[in-house]
Amino acid sequence: FAESLFTTRAPTPRAATLERMHRLVAPIAVIDPELLARTCEALVREGDLVLAAGGVLAATPIRVVRLAGEVARVVSSLPTHDLRVALGVDVARRGLVRQVVYTETCEAALAALGGVALTPAQWAGLDRAPLADDDFLLRLNQRLTGSLSSSGLRGRDEPLEWRGWTWHETRGAWRRDAVDTPLWRAQSTWGGFVSAWSAGASPATAPYFELAPDDALRARFALARRQGHPLTLSVHTDGDAALLTIPGWLPRAEYRWLSLHATPARDAAPGCWHLPAAALPGVLDLLRQRLGVTVEET
Repeated sequence: FAESLFTTRAPTPRAATLERMHRLVAPIAVIDPELLARTCEALVREGDLVLAAGGVLAATPIRVVRLAGEVARVVSSLPTHDLRVALGVDVARRGLVRQVVYTETCEAALAALGGVALTPAQWAGLDRAPLADDDFLLRLNQRLTGSLSSSGLRGRDEPLEWRGWTWHETRGAWRRDAVDTPLWRAQSTWGGFVSAWSAGASPATAPYFELAPDDALRARFALARRQGHPLTLSVHTDGDAALLTIPGWLPRAEYRWLSLHATPARDAAPGCWHLPAAALPGVLDLLRQRLGVTVEET
């Protein structure tokens, strides 16, 4: 349902797409607009839709990510039924994740469709994503040169209400009373959040530039790392299985890498992942190195 709902053939504004989808469904079912927004966000996170600059949604071309053996993950805006027909193989679904057995038939069909087969590292994009460290924060500060005051940045009818990322008591939090922090976000009246990097105060009063969603996620880890309060992952191991709990969203490259080794825990809180215990050391080492997190065994 979600795949068909959000399949798009030409780039369209996210807000307009969600509104059109809500009107489409309204005659036959009552659906919460927030549910549509979360579904759209999930499809973007999984790679089945592209969210470009300016909040524009675009279709994702077919990409096949080769995993262990002949198993491969398929990333595409095409609905599952259309993928089965196009690739000539069965497509297995687990939530939003779709997999195929990568045969010669599938390879030939992929080439005919103009699709590409990728390694896990290529699809995750770890080689193109910066580490969440001091160098990343330095580059953000360098971009502040020439920024203008954000006094004119508004929602539909009123100024945005900014909250800054700051350490509060024993954890990081978004707070209206934050001071001396460069990372800010506000609930957009157009849907989702607007993020900004400022000269250390609210973007309502200080020079700033708007921050891409993925850079905002990475900046949160980098600031926690620099301030000596690295974000903590929780791990529980039970025999051959492990449960990994992450505080909030990961940046896209690290999220994609994790999603190839783990599955979201449907029976637990958001941010919880099931994975084989054998895969845990490699996953934790990568997250420590790239995001500066610490790990707590439970």
